Amino acid sequence: MKKIKTFSTIKYSENIKPAKSFIPEWYKDSSRYVGNNDKLQVSLDGNSNPGIKLCSPFLDSLTTGYIATLWQDIYVEKTELGSSIRWRPSQHEKHIESSDNPVNERPRRNGPAEHLPTPAGHQEQHFAWLHPYTFELPEGYSAIVTHPLNRFDLPFTTLSGVVDADLFPMVPGNIPFFIKNDFSGLIKQGTPIFQIIPFKRESWKSEIDPGLIEKIKQVRFKSTSVFSGWYKKNSWSKKHYE
Repeated sequence: MKKIKTFSTIKYSENIKPAKSFIPEWYKDSSRYVGNNDKLQVSLDGNSNPGIKLCSPFLDSLTTGYIATLWQDIYVEKTELGSSIRWRPSQHEKHIESSDNPVNERPRRNGPAEHLPTPAGHQEQHFAWLHPYTFELPEGYSAIVTHPLNRFDLPFTTLSGVVDADLFPMVPGNIPFFIKNDFSGLIKQGTPIFQIIPFKRESWKSEIDPGLIEKIKQVRFKSTSVFSGWYKKNSWSKKHYE
């Protein structure tokens, strides 16, 4: 089993943890089957009613890799000039010198992301998490650092990047994010702010393969011969992140 080494530069703060520790309540409250008291139901035309919990790829998105969380409460207030972010000043005991602020605002004009498009439904202000986390990966591995996958319930969107963290660890620093329109209120300590998905660096080449059509026909026949569960039983592989 490969190992990711993690640490927080702020003493007593939570560390990076496996993503499976942060499955949201709305997913837990979802049904395995749609309607009919969470039971399999088949319509007259042969269609069944699997719910989101029977979609293995969706669950994989929530549980793959690791999650870094917000280490202290922040409060977002909507004003005429945009969002104002506040936090309670605290005397963090730190292992190395780093920012005392959890968030900063970056200028949109003449700033590092002047031409970066604003995500739809978000304010134009450009913020960054001044996170205290570091991680190191085995030789030959990199990581996708991105917004927690499928967590559209969060009031912000963290931007994505690919980090080579094998020769040297990823250092604490800035990860940009945007706040959703009209959001104001508390973002609590412990809220997932970005997801870390390690992958092995390899060279790839794409090619057109008409033979895939026949494979698709086989898969379609086999998967539609049962009401649900074919993918998990025949194609899916369990992933391990501890």
